[in-house]
Amino acid sequence: MFQGKEVSVRLSEEADKVYQELNKIVGEEKLKGIDSSFHQTHY
Repeated sequence: MFQGKEVSVRLSEEADKVYQELNKIVGEEKLKGIDSSFHQTHY
């Protein structure tokens, strides 16, 4: 497995809010046994 250089990512305040919301959704779906985003609709 390729192991490259460690990087750091800084998100804007708005991007961080969206990232946190997506993490919350993913966590809830994992608790429900959902392990694929195939069922999600993209707008």
